[in-house]
Amino acid sequence: MSFSGVRFTARQAYVALSRVKSLSGLHLENLDDKKIKVNKTALLEMERLHGHCQLSWNLPIIVAPPQPEQQLVVCHLSIVSYRKHHADIVVDTNLLSADIIRLTETYTDIIKINNFYSYTKKSKHGIAALVKKTLPPPKRLLTAEFSSLIETLVVEFEVHEEVVTVVVCYVSPQATPNQLDNALLYLLKSFFVLFYVKVQ
Repeated sequence: MSFSGVRFTARQAYVALSRVKSLSGLHLENLDDKKIKVNKTALLEMERLHGHCQLSWNLPIIVAPPQPEQQLVVCHLSIVSYRKHHADIVVDTNLLSADIIRLTETYTDIIKINNFYSYTKKSKHGIAALVKKTLPPPKRLLTAEFSSLIETLVVEFEVHEEVVTVVVCYVSPQATPNQLDNALLYLLKSFFVLFYVKVQ
């Protein structure tokens, strides 16, 4: 990346540098920090956060407390590539203490985690529902994709004589509210029984 003859607007240098995947792939020529512009609103927010928050990079291991028998713990992650994060996920005791793990942007349909059933949708972005093997296997499964902008996976199973429905949905930033409404309506019609009562 060359700084000669370039005038960056706010965020452009950050965006360009964020594409670098390794230090060995980073080459800067004629570096001039005066050409790097910072978004003033973002800078004010960073200063506010530094002044009001105590940040720690040492995250404690929190084991979820025992839940009442009727309660399920659900966790959701948008992980942007399961393969890149698999090693972290399989040792994350906080995450693995959940009964159900919902994943979006997996970019794969091959997901294996010990002690979890894995239900995936092979699609452009990839979504998954992981259900702990202490729960019964699902009774019904539905997957649907809407113009590659909205991807859905619905898993239904029974726990303690009650039906539990888990919905995993990836919505692209390009999807319109109308497209999302149509997708949700399709799920309701396909998966749930709707009763209409006419009032006399």
